[in-house]
Amino acid sequence: MPDDPHACLVIVRADGKKSAPYRVSLRARRDVVRLRSDSPAISTVRLSDEANYINVVTGTRSTVSGVHLTAFQSEDDTDVYRVQLKNGWTYHHVEWVLQEGADGRPFGQDPEPVDASDFTLSIPWFADFFAGSAEYALNVYVTGPTGVPYE
Repeated sequence: MPDDPHACLVIVRADGKKSAPYRVSLRARRDVVRLRSDSPAISTVRLSDEANYINVVTGTRSTVSGVHLTAFQSEDDTDVYRVQLKNGWTYHHVEWVLQEGADGRPFGQDPEPVDASDFTLSIPWFADFFAGSAEYALNVYVTGPTGVPYE
């Protein structure tokens, strides 16, 4: 439900008589929650080096997490995830939990998608030595109307 700063309240008695309109500002109560890792709002667009990718569940059940076990030196790979929220939910903020071999911003060179309901996470990762690994985990927080699902 969008905010309505120009709503009018009218009270109707049991006998049908109405009060004069009274201007009120309505604002939906909003929650900020962590996007679940198993949410259908997240789809995987691309896992670079997919054959050597392991989907991990961290102790914190991060929104997005993974490990790349590489048999080669890699300096330019990116995993891409798309998030599509519904019902007035939008991006709020992101928090790195683990960033070993993951480098850069989760949105590439773009700014954070504040107030966006459809956005892409780009996780750049690297292994700087032969037979190295890269691990990452991050939480995505979204905001939306209380009691309404984001999926």
